[in-house]
Amino acid sequence: MGLIQIVVSNAVTAKKALKKLSVPYTVQDVALLPLKNRPGSLSLVVSKLAKAKVNINYVYGTACTCTAACNCSCYVVISAPNLKKVESVWKSMT
Repeated sequence: MGLIQIVVSNAVTAKKALKKLSVPYTVQDVALLPLKNRPGSLSLVVSKLAKAKVNINYVYGTACTCTAACNCSCYVVISAPNLKKVESVWKSMT
């Protein structure tokens, strides 16, 4: 048995689809933050979270296929016990 983590925009629809296919699942809220495709972007965010004493359970992210010179965003998914604090730190950075 394996594990897959997905982020969906409509949890109700996703749960119905998984149930219909008899796929076991769990649900967890996470923070989804857009980041610029630049070296150090993730480091800046996690450094600010560390300063705010935010514990992180796990982090994973997306990557874009364009160059670092482009202006596209990637996304980072952060699981933390205190998502409100993650959001507060993020808002203070933007």
